[in-house]
Amino acid sequence: MGKWRRGLPRGLQNRVYVNLGIGLPTQVARHAPAGIEVWLQSENGMLAIGPFPTADAIDAVLINAGKQTVTTLSGSSIFGSHDSLARMRGGKINLSILGAMRVSAAGDDPGQDESRTWAARWGWSPACHAC
Repeated sequence: MGKWRRGLPRGLQNRVYVNLGIGLPTQVARHAPAGIEVWLQSENGMLAIGPFPTADAIDAVLINAGKQTVTTLSGSSIFGSHDSLARMRGGKINLSILGAMRVSAAGDDPGQDESRTWAARWGWSPACHAC
């Protein structure tokens, strides 16, 4: 089991809202501990993400931030990425799991330069730092 999966139980508590970035974070839905209720949000604007679909249930319109097809759960909401960011900045998200490409080997954010000003980079990293 990878280190990232061993750390999941500490962050995935019962009844929390979790924002998932691209890359490994999209796998959280497969590894959430049994018996807890967690609402997963995709950075591109979907709350209450369900598991990855079976081959016969793929809906190409329902995608996560990593462009993988997903399913929805009862009560799911679909909204713009600007609302996703607003939920993070507004304190409505309990935990945000960022993709590894957004963290350097030293554990800092490569979206910042040495003067700690924001460099021009893609992704949600700067927005999450503001949260």
